[in-house]
Amino acid sequence: MRGLLLFLGAWVAASLVLDSYLCRSMALDPAQWRQKEASLQQQPVHVKADRMELRRQESLILYTGNVSVTQPQYKMYSDLLEVRWDPETRKIGHLVAKGKVLLEAEDARASCGVAILDVAAQEVEMQESPRMTQAGEHVEGERILYSLSQKRSTVLGGRGGRVRTLVIPGGKR
Repeated sequence: MRGLLLFLGAWVAASLVLDSYLCRSMALDPAQWRQKEASLQQQPVHVKADRMELRRQESLILYTGNVSVTQPQYKMYSDLLEVRWDPETRKIGHLVAKGKVLLEAEDARASCGVAILDVAAQEVEMQESPRMTQAGEHVEGERILYSLSQKRSTVLGGRGGRVRTLVIPGGKR
């Protein structure tokens, strides 16, 4: 199950390689992270979509239609991707993926209707039927919140709904 929780940290790394501190969210020792960080920062990030719209006045880039964000180890697909940046620092502040969001990293997958990454808060929120799967195990609920800095995941069941988890004893590794 730990691998499922680490999956969101991997998605962040693929989400345009924002900042090196985001990569430290996974449970690897510091030497492994330095190596992985260096590798990710040197890998190109490819964003493809049917359309891209730049709105400088709003500090916003909109990618629409068959959006894919790929790096060699990570992939994200959605119908729409909003990228917001701070006009003074030019650093990315928020990413919002909407519509049939699918995140893939190595043997892990996550899907939802909306995924929101707040870079400053180091938080990822998955909404609209989020589900994370790895090695046959899965977790789902109404919302999944993941704190990158605290390496903590919270799954909320919502109105009358419950959190659902499948854990395989010993796991498939």
